[in-house]
Amino acid sequence: MSGHTPMQENSMRLDQSQLDQYRHDGYLVFPSLLSPDEVAVLDADVPMLQSDRRRHADANVHTTAGGIRSSYSPRLDSHAFEALVRIDRILEPIRQLLDGEVYLYQSRLNAKPRGDQGAAWQWHQDFPSWYHDGIPAPRLATALIFVSDVTQDNAPLTIIPRGHRQQEDYFYETEQTGYALHSLTPDALDKLTAEHPPVQLTGVAGTVVFFDCLLPHCSGASRTDAPRNLMFQVYNRDDNRPAGDQWRRPHRSPWLLERDTPVLASVSGQALTALAPAA
Repeated sequence: MSGHTPMQENSMRLDQSQLDQYRHDGYLVFPSLLSPDEVAVLDADVPMLQSDRRRHADANVHTTAGGIRSSYSPRLDSHAFEALVRIDRILEPIRQLLDGEVYLYQSRLNAKPRGDQGAAWQWHQDFPSWYHDGIPAPRLATALIFVSDVTQDNAPLTIIPRGHRQQEDYFYETEQTGYALHSLTPDALDKLTAEHPPVQLTGVAGTVVFFDCLLPHCSGASRTDAPRNLMFQVYNRDDNRPAGDQWRRPHRSPWLLERDTPVLASVSGQALTALAPAA
């Protein structure tokens, strides 16, 4: 299921039917919301971000096999990814979906080395983990940007449509993939998949998916050498900042959560292409 045809102008507002669809399904898909030229600017910084050459190398998390799993806070070391956080084609819909001003709570560029099970993500809803970072309520949304083409063979994100309507039972899993996560219990997963068959999110680079913080999702290991880089930009409503005294989960990177968290102002739709090297 997808949203309406995207527009490449300086801003984009969702109409009422799109807002209703998001509330109903928990996600919206916009194929080619970013142009090939914009994707090329992002992709040019990926090798640096996924290496020790980045200034904040401790923001990268590796699998036990040594492959890159996640590069947190790419905007620390990339002007392109900093612009991507604020580009109005993404930020304006996020404000609408969360009904208020927002800040960047977390961002990460996730990779999929071929056959590396350590790069898989078990079935989960995001909010239970973020609750254990101190977030009071599920008022967050993720903008998922395809920096690479995503196919059935290179481990697409798989979701359960409409599974966002309540928080399901979960447990703190530390064994399955080597990445501790608040995962769905087997009973909760069986119930959800019986009601709504899972959907794989595939598409060309430049596709953007907006999804709710309670939408169940997972991803497996890649079966191909083709790159599969997905950028996750998690936005939190400004009045939903961390609070409370709940148990806080440990983090594998000191940069897993954003440290610079002002309310975000938009940048123009040309912000990415302006960073392209001169021909």
